[in-house]
Amino acid sequence: MEMEKDSADLEECGGLDMSADKNASKIEQSATYRGEVPAEDRRSIEELARAVGERLLERGWRNGSATRSPGKGDLEFAENMPGQVLLDMEKPGVHGWVAVEAFVDSPKRHSVSLNLVTECLRNPEWKK
Repeated sequence: MEMEKDSADLEECGGLDMSADKNASKIEQSATYRGEVPAEDRRSIEELARAVGERLLERGWRNGSATRSPGKGDLEFAENMPGQVLLDMEKPGVHGWVAVEAFVDSPKRHSVSLNLVTECLRNPEWKK
């Protein structure tokens, strides 16, 4: 399956919590990659999400995220709803997380998306 960049976003989160007072001293970045599963691939959405999660585990990621407690050992789905599975991953030393989502686009088509999000990090380009 080939993944393509679907969207990218940059959000200011520095300054006060009031949205009118936010500035770019700290920023949160995100990028979403999406791929459509070939029709000949008969895996369920659970199997697809688990396959992506296992590849991330091989690269030092672990189950969980900054906002959820990491699972012990095996992969645990953050959400498992009809037609959609969500798996959160984090990596020690990385200030952010990855959300893996496998879902049914239509009765015979499955897709997988990866959403990479940083925490609010200091913007080195911010001028004081």
